[in-house]
Amino acid sequence: MELNSFALAVTGGAVTLFGNSLLENIKSRYSLHGEQYKIQLKKSEFFFQEQFKASLQFGAFFNSILPEKEHFLMEWEDAARYLADHFEEYKFFLNEFVSSFDILFSQDIINLVHQCNSVIISYNTDHDQHQMNEYSEALWEDKKWAYGDEFYTAVKKAHEAIKKTIWEQVKY
Repeated sequence: MELNSFALAVTGGAVTLFGNSLLENIKSRYSLHGEQYKIQLKKSEFFFQEQFKASLQFGAFFNSILPEKEHFLMEWEDAARYLADHFEEYKFFLNEFVSSFDILFSQDIINLVHQCNSVIISYNTDHDQHQMNEYSEALWEDKKWAYGDEFYTAVKKAHEAIKKTIWEQVKY
């Protein structure tokens, strides 16, 4: 009988020793994974904060480009012409935005911001041709408001895409 209890004690001790070793191994593995996950979360949090700051800047830009209504007869065409008159300022902001934040956003969003700049480039090219060929001023004013309208639409589309990117991250 003593041999049996001795065998049981040795077996039980070995199982306990092996079990504790196994548990410690599993525990250390999960601890390592937990630490790696914490590091990844901190990186993601930093990345999101930078995206959020960039989106606030773009949102402020979008909300500032339209003029305040100067008189009750002011129409969209007048606002669009105002936009076209300020393209050089806007081009500076857009270039700065892309050079500062292109790593934070998808290529699709950066392409939308580039489309805003493309409108300005097309406008400048058309304006140069207008000055060289001396087209009628009325024709140019119509083109000018069309460029302003196209620019506003492009900026709005980029703004909506940036907001969507931020909100998709907040949902989860």
